[in-house]
Amino acid sequence: NQGVRVSYRTDTSAGFTLLENIEFSRVGAIQSYTGNFSLEVKQGVQVRIQLTTGSGASNSPEFLKLVIS
Repeated sequence: NQGVRVSYRTDTSAGFTLLENIEFSRVGAIQSYTGNFSLEVKQGVQVRIQLTTGSGASNSPEFLKLVIS
């Protein structure tokens, strides 16, 4: 299934925690998405964006930007 996975971690030696998996099968074909994530971080956070494609897919999802406020 095509989509975008958003994960984070606060320790460089720790694993990533999934915030949201935005999948085509759930949200359909979209051009923008606003997630509502709340993190209690005192300092330092790493964010990982992964693009996922389903088997036999002829195209891939695109990721343009992440805005953190």
